[in-house]
Amino acid sequence: MGGIRMNADALKGKKAVFFDAGFTFLEPHAPVPAIYRETAAALGVETDESRFQDAFHAAWRGAGGRAFRPDHRTSDAEELEAWRVLTRHIASEFPQLLERHPEWLDALVARFDSGSTWRVAAGARPLFDALRGRGLKLAVVSNWHTALHRILDELAISESFDLVVCSGGEGFRKPHPELFRRALSRLGLSPEEVVHIGDSLHDDVAGARRARIDAWHLSATPVAGRHGTVPSLEAFHRNLVANE
Repeated sequence: MGGIRMNADALKGKKAVFFDAGFTFLEPHAPVPAIYRETAAALGVETDESRFQDAFHAAWRGAGGRAFRPDHRTSDAEELEAWRVLTRHIASEFPQLLERHPEWLDALVARFDSGSTWRVAAGARPLFDALRGRGLKLAVVSNWHTALHRILDELAISESFDLVVCSGGEGFRKPHPELFRRALSRLGLSPEEVVHIGDSLHDDVAGARRARIDAWHLSATPVAGRHGTVPSLEAFHRNLVANE
C-alpha cells in the first residue's frame, strides 16, 4: 500500500494519534547545519560554509548512527554523549573548533533545548485541535531527551497532548517498540486503536509496526511499503475539515 495518501477515513475505529516530534510537528527556525555553524561563529570560530556542511553530513551519516547502542537502550546522559560524539566528529575537521569543542557543545545544547530555536509546523495546531474535537487522544512518542517537555511548554503546545514520552526519560529509543508500548499502556489503549505519524521510516514506521500500531509516514514523496503517507500536517488537516 506504499504511496497511499492517508485521509480522514483512516481514522475510523481509532481512539488516538501518536506523533513524532522533531521534523514532524517541530521544525528548527533554520537548517540544522546552519545553526551549528552560527553557534561556532558566536564563539569566534569562522568556517567555510560548504566545507562545514560536508563535515556535518559526513558526521551525521557516520558517527551519528554509531553513537547509540544497538539494543536501542538510552538515557538522558547517553543522548548527550551521542551529541558529544557527533559534534566532536564535526569539530575534528576544524582545529580551532576542536579546541573549543566543549564550549561549542554547551552552546548547542542551550540553543536546541530552547523553544526559541523551534517552531510548530504549519497546520499542526489546527490539526491537533481538529483531532481532539473528534474525541481522539494525542500523544508524542519521540527520540529526544527530556528537555522536550520544556520546549513544548515554551511553544505553548503541551496542552494539545494527553501524553509525552521521550527516549531519554523512558530508557528506549525508537524503533524499539517499548516506547510505543508505554504510551499505549498509560493511555489504556490497544495497538489497533492507534495510528502513529512520523518522518522516519526507520524509527517511526518500523518502530510503530513492531508495536503492531498502524504507521503513517510524513513525506511529500511516497515511499513504497506497508504504510500510508501523510504529505504534510497542513494537508491532512485540510482533508479532515473537508470530510466533516
